[in-house]
Amino acid sequence: MNRLTGKLLIVFCVLILSACVSKADDFFPFIFSNGATYIPQVPGLPSGVNNSGQVVGSFTMSTGFDGGYLYSNGTVSALNVPNAVETEVRGINDNGQIVGAVRAQATICGGINCAAYVYSGGVYSVFSAPGADDTAAYGINDNGQIVGYWVSGNSEHGFLYAGGNFTTLDVPGALGTSAQGINNSGEIIGWYDTPSCGNYSFLYIQGSFTQLGPCQTYATGISASGEITGYDISGGRLQGFTYNSGNFSLFNIPGAVTTDPQGISSDGNVFVGQFSTAEPGTCISLILGLGVLIAGALRPLKPVRS
Repeated sequence: MNRLTGKLLIVFCVLILSACVSKADDFFPFIFSNGATYIPQVPGLPSGVNNSGQVVGSFTMSTGFDGGYLYSNGTVSALNVPNAVETEVRGINDNGQIVGAVRAQATICGGINCAAYVYSGGVYSVFSAPGADDTAAYGINDNGQIVGYWVSGNSEHGFLYAGGNFTTLDVPGALGTSAQGINNSGEIIGWYDTPSCGNYSFLYIQGSFTQLGPCQTYATGISASGEITGYDISGGRLQGFTYNSGNFSLFNIPGAVTTDPQGISSDGNVFVGQFSTAEPGTCISLILGLGVLIAGALRPLKPVRS
């Protein structure tokens, strides 16, 4: 499947999801800590949080492209790479360094048009994996180690970027691999595509990959102690999950119908993401079927879920 076809299928899937959900305003961003849920006044989906309570995320601008934001002490600040048409913000560490992806031109990604960046000390530094068509950064630890994925042709690969050097991360036998988070111990989480059912989550430690949970799970964050979070659609509904010391558990924000965790603080006390209080209707089977269909397609710069 080529990249353009994959993008069209993803757009189709998102349109169906939008039609199936009763109301767009039934989705809420959340900060969840110690059993309490807080709904912050942010413009879009939260995707990362640090121990200081700073939250980062992305939202859709009037142009149709993404803009980034930082939520700190009740104040929202825009995060946009200079001269870019789109800035997606994905992760933040306890030093306040932020990573994500950037689109330089309003065209299909390719080479320098879509790259990763790190924002540190008020400066945006853009980088790409060698030979990559697209590169996106999704997580950063306090040591400045960055993880994400890069694309070449129809192949997607996870990466670890440290000290100016790229290390490719490919789950053996997978159609594609995407790294999503890294803690200070260097433990990496993410997901990989399979020809049989779609996506599995993984934990990568010292050269070894471990599968987490059932098929159709997506790990998005990991704490310093190794607690992992993400979302699961294996049961026909979007739910959050935690994985700790071999124990896989589903959870929902109290009162929510769907829960979509996108990040966890390094101390493991705070989760961020999005939840819905509306019934998703009867279209979830079709959405899951489309999800399997596009499993081999390469992800676009913008997140598929909403």
